[in-house]
Amino acid sequence: MTGTLPFLDEPPQRQAARHTSQPGAFVPERQPRPARGWRLGVVSVCLATAMVAIAGKLVLTAAPGTVPAANASAFAGEDKPLRVTPSDEERANLPRAKIFDRNGALLAFSAPVHSLYAHPSKVPDPQGTAAALAKAFPDLDEALIARRLSKSDNDFAYVARHMTPAQYYKALQLGLPGIQARREYRRIYPQGPLTTHVVGQTRVDQTALSGIESFYDADLVGDPDSPMHLSLDVRVQSVVRQEVQAQIDAYAALGGVGVVMDVSTGEFLGSVSLPDFDPNLTVERNPAAEQNRVTNAVYELGSVFKPVIASIALDANVAKMDTKFDATRPIYVHGYTIKDFHGRHRWLSMEEVLVHSSNIGAARLATEIGVDRLVSYFDRFGLLTRPSLDINEVTAPFVPKRWQELDAMTAAFGYTLAVSPAQFVATFGALVNGGTLYSPTFVRLNNPETAQGKRVLRQETSAKVRTMLRQVVLNGTGGNADTRLYPVGGKTGTALKRTADGTNSRDKRISSFVGTFPINDPQYVVFVMIDEPQARKVTGRYATGGKAAAPAVSRIVDRIAPMLGVKPQPVRSDGEVREARARGLMTAAMTVRN
Repeated sequence: MTGTLPFLDEPPQRQAARHTSQPGAFVPERQPRPARGWRLGVVSVCLATAMVAIAGKLVLTAAPGTVPAANASAFAGEDKPLRVTPSDEERANLPRAKIFDRNGALLAFSAPVHSLYAHPSKVPDPQGTAAALAKAFPDLDEALIARRLSKSDNDFAYVARHMTPAQYYKALQLGLPGIQARREYRRIYPQGPLTTHVVGQTRVDQTALSGIESFYDADLVGDPDSPMHLSLDVRVQSVVRQEVQAQIDAYAALGGVGVVMDVSTGEFLGSVSLPDFDPNLTVERNPAAEQNRVTNAVYELGSVFKPVIASIALDANVAKMDTKFDATRPIYVHGYTIKDFHGRHRWLSMEEVLVHSSNIGAARLATEIGVDRLVSYFDRFGLLTRPSLDINEVTAPFVPKRWQELDAMTAAFGYTLAVSPAQFVATFGALVNGGTLYSPTFVRLNNPETAQGKRVLRQETSAKVRTMLRQVVLNGTGGNADTRLYPVGGKTGTALKRTADGTNSRDKRISSFVGTFPINDPQYVVFVMIDEPQARKVTGRYATGGKAAAPAVSRIVDRIAPMLGVKPQPVRSDGEVREARARGLMTAAMTVRN
């Protein structure tokens, strides 16, 4: 077996501070040999003893499988030996608990490997040893190894880490004085980048860096025989990743997010942040790929917030579904203009405000609710504080220091208040599941009935919101999210991003769609967000939520519903479409509200 030799260092910015120690090496037992005469016996014993002293402490136990050469640590760029503290030594020499998805698919495990090290003071010929190692392993830097082995004041220095079995056997054959081996463990992530932002990763010595690995570090280290099961479903995760990536490619976007959540438990079955990275690789990465956009970034999400405002109005008895609002002309307030993207230039019912995604109508609805009541409901929904999630990479929402009338009006259509996708999805789940807000989690619940939730809306409010969300898909901006077998209800969102000076960009946007299915009995929420999609010729010159995000939701629902055991619904009939359209026309004769 061939492959490059993993050297001892990670990229400098990812190295942990370490201190000197003298780790012990596991010495294999020598088998007794039959004597062949007194002199031959003495010679044999001496040779055997010499071999144990020189190359002994090398264990012929190889990892189950090999670590690909591409997974090797990068060569060191500094002339500094990697030192190990006792705690680091423990981590490197002990396995961590395995991590599985909700169905038993392996996400992370610790594989036994071997590393070469030396006590420089015990290396008689540093130059010759370095030359022999470089000859056997051309990827090693001979001069650097020689310098390290020449520093006799160092008690310990790694020569190479996490060798493949073939490399380990080759090193064993060298029999270099002072060069020893130790058995360690390397964290392996079989799913590669698929679950990286949730599962997280460890350093080369298994020190936790991020994700579940970091949040539950004490549990994973303290009880390696007790595996952890996450709420993720790798089948769902794979579908979401493929479909979000397809939209990113089609719209030449900066990145994207995809989330699937169980509305009755708060469990995330899918959580995708793109771009991502392979946690098995210890090469330097793009910081944008390191960020978990689902939990560790906040966005002004745009019109996907309008159902939140509508639910507040209904729940507080401020307005009804057929209450009408003046959307005939833009609103001028405090030096700002609030207008619609495709204005209807007429009075709109609350349902039509959602169906046609009217900013003007949403702003007027927020005015009717009032600033204090709006903020109170936001707080009830958990939108004003840092969400409680079982990973450390969580960002608190951006909230105005003092809420003014303009803040309330712009928050009604998804500006001013910036939240993470995970936080928003949890809130949306409460809008459609009957009014219960569940604590979102990445860990599988053994008993779904133990899910922690609190009532934030009346059941009848939730039922009315679902009705309006279905109309958005049937007759409004969300038509591209529907499927033939699993009726979807949801809302589009398109928000211009903030520039450095705090103004809105003209061409950089966040395009999203949030939906639930099946809409008559919601089981899952699906959220897709595309960051900075470009309005290209091949996409019809549009990059809105209805174009850039909604089609991905449709494909995700079609693909994951059978996996999750969701029964198909009757195909949408022409009669249903005609009835829905008739309902939209009937609103012209309904009650008018100033």
